[in-house]
Amino acid sequence: MLLSLSSPGGGEGQGEVWVGHHDPESAMTGRVLLLGGTGYVGRPAARFLARSAVVRSLTVAGRNFDRAAAFAVGLGVEAQGKTRAVAVEAGDPESLLPLMAEHDLVMNTTGGTADLIAGTLAAAIRAGVDYCDTSGGQFCAPLLEQDAAARAAGVRAVIGIGANPGGTNLMAKHLAARFEAVETVQSCFVQGVLHWIDPILTAGGKIGAGSAATVADILKGASGRVPVFRDGDLTTIDGPGEAMTLALPQGGTVTAIPYGGSEPMTLPRSIPGLSGVTCRAAFQPDRLTPLFRAQATRIAAGLASREEAARTFLETIVADPEHWLGDAREMKKIVPFTVMTGLIDGERTTVTATLAGRYDAEPEPAGCYTAGPLATCAAMMLDGILTTMPPGVHPPEAVLDPMPFFERLSGLWSPASVGSAILDRRVDAPETGETS
Repeated sequence: MLLSLSSPGGGEGQGEVWVGHHDPESAMTGRVLLLGGTGYVGRPAARFLARSAVVRSLTVAGRNFDRAAAFAVGLGVEAQGKTRAVAVEAGDPESLLPLMAEHDLVMNTTGGTADLIAGTLAAAIRAGVDYCDTSGGQFCAPLLEQDAAARAAGVRAVIGIGANPGGTNLMAKHLAARFEAVETVQSCFVQGVLHWIDPILTAGGKIGAGSAATVADILKGASGRVPVFRDGDLTTIDGPGEAMTLALPQGGTVTAIPYGGSEPMTLPRSIPGLSGVTCRAAFQPDRLTPLFRAQATRIAAGLASREEAARTFLETIVADPEHWLGDAREMKKIVPFTVMTGLIDGERTTVTATLAGRYDAEPEPAGCYTAGPLATCAAMMLDGILTTMPPGVHPPEAVLDPMPFFERLSGLWSPASVGSAILDRRVDAPETGETS
């Protein structure tokens, strides 16, 4: 594949490179800047965007130019002429302003601290460019605080559009339409571990930095001050909080503990009458729950950093995989699901919903669960479907119509779910209750 170098940067290994022949006149609209484009979520997001007809040009931006360039080449023939690689320092949002101004949409998959993500959004607003990201939890509040600035600049921003938050928010909005009165929402994700453990076992027990960092983020989300919406008010509880046994849409149960997501802050704005919203997280198999809780407790008590706790979590599983993993290979890699309780036909009812499609044929299926909703939102922002979306900073449920969104998302599933269900639903008695 042809690589044509242009506008080199000033340092070694920096610059920009287009993949194949690029015609600037054909890329005047639909120009996407993908920050963190070589990361866990960025890589599958780039693959989805390279296939999209509404993306006229795609800039894969990463800290390491050589890695970004090599990844851009590997995107294949669909990326030729529309994709370039650039080196950026996301930790310096001010330096991104000229690059952002060349695009129609900034997609942020960098992760990082709340200050870093808020700074990136602020830079997009200053550049006058629309924005979307996958942020949630403690990142939500400082982003929503920029709503007035975004409205003044005419910038549209959708925050927290991944699997959870994102897909789970939209499932809640969709389910709420079936209820006469909504009482509570449990917004949940169940995380498999094989995509981390198998490479560690293959590497003779060596734990990669990426795996440890992802586990560390989950442990941190369950160990600090966890936001919850209770009795009509937003408050916080000490993590790890009380576990709850929930029925999964496809059958079976899972034990999940409170997790620091953004839904308690945003769902009550779009679903009137809610009295309670809690985000929850779990690992599969369920026997990992005590290990999950133990490491989150160490962080909360100041006995371990989140990085130390994450390594202990992974090392413990690797030391005895037969005990900890059991039937893990029969389970899904990630299950984002929403549990809603309220009144249907005058009776208190619980409905559980999850996405019906999977990404198992994709090169990195785990990252696709976040990248798929993000790329879908980006495409809808670019192709005019969301023309009525006002400027401002919005959670997904405030501006996205759930079923059209899920129908578009289903085109990214592998295999595509043509003519099949988009959501799996389960209707049964209320939750089985709190467990210790």
